[in-house]
Amino acid sequence: MSYTPKKENITKMNKFIVIGILDQELKKFHKKHIYERYAKAEEEFKEDMYKNLVENRLVFWSQQAGTEARTIAQTPTRDLARTRINNLKEIKDCTPVILEAIVNYIKAEFEHKMNLGHSEAFIYLCDLQKEEKPTKPTHYKTFKYKGDLEVFYKNCLAYNVIDDKTSLDSFKMAYNGTETNQVGIIKLTCPKTVFTCFMSLLNDAGMFEDYPKNFHKVGEAITGETDFKNALAKLRTTGTFENEEKFRQLVKTLSLNI
Repeated sequence: MSYTPKKENITKMNKFIVIGILDQELKKFHKKHIYERYAKAEEEFKEDMYKNLVENRLVFWSQQAGTEARTIAQTPTRDLARTRINNLKEIKDCTPVILEAIVNYIKAEFEHKMNLGHSEAFIYLCDLQKEEKPTKPTHYKTFKYKGDLEVFYKNCLAYNVIDDKTSLDSFKMAYNGTETNQVGIIKLTCPKTVFTCFMSLLNDAGMFEDYPKNFHKVGEAITGETDFKNALAKLRTTGTFENEEKFRQLVKTLSLNI
């Protein structure tokens, strides 16, 4: 006699699995961040801050998994699923491991509880994991900025484009047209959409030499991020991006130093 698990039991198991993955990944992500950012602080301070942050973020992500499943289920189209997933990618601690866990949770809910295994959204989520892996080129040329790199670096820090852990030397490597095979040379603090649009505005202002046609690939390589094409698509859809006027003014100011 075969046994068919109840839907509520499947949901509980799905939730148990995703929470376990989230817990481990958040601990790894935030411990590294806190211990690097507050390297000189007392051990007890760092430990308390790290544990509290992980606890809060675990609550957020465990709730978000259910929110995404329910929201996409209301209109299970490819476009909605893509938009919701892209929005998740903009969250600072949405690592590839966390994103994969959320996607797997939604797929499991769709197939075993919501009877949406035939939907466009489900097919998109399945295809998502077959898409191109993060860019790890063996050899590529970084952006070549025409202006003063130290001024550019200071402004990127001031406008929260890059993390203050990004050194000037690393920044110069990312923007002096160096040929390299290194990835993740700079670390972003702004959303990928903002960074991608900022680079596009700089190019429009003539701030780069030999701007690569596949600039999104170079952007992915120097930052270690992915999906820059989707960031550009988001701009084309909305016609604007976060703090656009501020960044347009920054580009105007930088262009005066060429």
